[in-house]
Amino acid sequence: PALFAGIVLWLRRWRLPNAAVLFGALLFTFSGYPIISWLWLVHVEVLAHTPWLLWCIDMAMRDRSPRKVTGALFGVTVLTASAILAGYPQMVYVSGLAEGMYALFLWRLGSAGASPSPLRGPSTLLLLFVAKVLGAVCAAIQILPTLDLLDQSTRAATTAAFRLQQ
Repeated sequence: PALFAGIVLWLRRWRLPNAAVLFGALLFTFSGYPIISWLWLVHVEVLAHTPWLLWCIDMAMRDRSPRKVTGALFGVTVLTASAILAGYPQMVYVSGLAEGMYALFLWRLGSAGASPSPLRGPSTLLLLFVAKVLGAVCAAIQILPTLDLLDQSTRAATTAAFRLQQ
């Protein structure tokens, strides 16, 4: 439900027709990676943060209201911390790549004059980066347990035969 709702909110920011928004949300939620990863709920849990983060990034970069921009930056911080605390760093990395590419896309769109945001320059990207770093700092409590899990994992020191098996 969180994945679906996040996609709906994010796609509505692009002023798409309701049918397109709902179809896009259904398509993203019930196909591809979320479906093949249903056995590993932590994958889907971290993935469910991604559309909400994209929604906040969109609001931070395209909205005119300083209050909404501040709220969106706070949302990026809280959602980043929540995704990290879920304990699956690989998906946090993949989500971060998608967020970074989307932010660069919006920044490029804004520098072409298509964005109504008063924060068209690199200052918006810097604010988003600071929000991501603050989210990581808030979730730093998860670093030691993750390193301990890696140390105790059978995958920490694998043999060549294990790495080459299919």
